[in-house]
Amino acid sequence: MFIQESCAGFLDKLAAKDAVPGGGGAAAFAGALGAALASMVCNLTLGKKKYQEVENTVQEILQATTQVRQELTALVQADAEAFGALMQAYKLPKESSIEQDFRTQTISLKSIAASEVPWQIALACKKVLELADQVAQVGNPQAISDAAVAALLARAALRSACYNVLINLGSITDKSYIDSCLQNMKALKREAFLLEEQVLEKTENILLRP
Repeated sequence: MFIQESCAGFLDKLAAKDAVPGGGGAAAFAGALGAALASMVCNLTLGKKKYQEVENTVQEILQATTQVRQELTALVQADAEAFGALMQAYKLPKESSIEQDFRTQTISLKSIAASEVPWQIALACKKVLELADQVAQVGNPQAISDAAVAALLARAALRSACYNVLINLGSITDKSYIDSCLQNMKALKREAFLLEEQVLEKTENILLRP
């Protein structure tokens, strides 16, 4: 399990010539970092008399950030496994026309599976953005910069995950699936941009307040 590595160990594996872990796993890890930072803002808010009125709301945000961090952590490994299965498909024999057809179909199916994992990463990163936006609104303003970094990491991870979807589309024979992916990614990236802007605006309004 890559995620059980130390941070240094994971970075060494990421830097190595092996294809896994790769960009998808890095995107999931970056998203998990964003979720962890959002959790930290929650923890720096809870238990303080000044924020007693939002205690329940912040508890709910904390629970959600913990859940999405665990989801993204698991997706680091899932991405590696999906990509590994795709690489095995490319090793199938292709001597006869029957073998070629089977190989093409298998690669297409495994490419769909390999695109689904980074898509799940992207969706999870949108959750992180939403939660960063929420905690930036009600959380301890002394930790507002951490909410901003959470949002920045989450959007970068989301965009990165989308590119890991995109790279698999070239090997997929189902045109309707490709078109759907492209449309969904376009909409998701737009939503992510708006969420990030909201968090940054809130952050700057607090940090630049006279």
